[in-house]
Amino acid sequence: MIVLNLLVVIIVLYLICIPQSEIKLLTQMSLVGAWSIFIISLLLLWRIDFSSPFFQQIIILDYNLPLNLKYVLALDGLSISFIILTTFLIIFCVLCSYQIKYRLKDFFILLFIIELFLINVFAVSNLFFFIFVLKLF
Repeated sequence: MIVLNLLVVIIVLYLICIPQSEIKLLTQMSLVGAWSIFIISLLLLWRIDFSSPFFQQIIILDYNLPLNLKYVLALDGLSISFIILTTFLIIFCVLCSYQIKYRLKDFFILLFIIELFLINVFAVSNLFFFIFVLKLF
């Protein structure tokens, strides 16, 4: 799960480094990035046991705050299906963007940031961070 988030952040940072005038390189790297995120989300599908009603692949990031907040990412059958659907739809968004000529770099960067927020909305199991990530989106 963390690998999926880190991959999206790496793709965004790589797209920031590409000049705005390189339209073909921007679209190709965005398409490669969208496909790689989709493949990794499919790999998460094989690690889920659909017969279990409990959360799986639980990741707890503990913050040392006075409020004792924990950022908990967990997957179940419903959340992994929404994550796969999100990553699959991003591929079509990148493919449909070949007509865009104005501010294409900004479009791709914001598209992958939206994908990052959607993946976290579907995977977070803490209500405070769910509302926090949802309000950011």
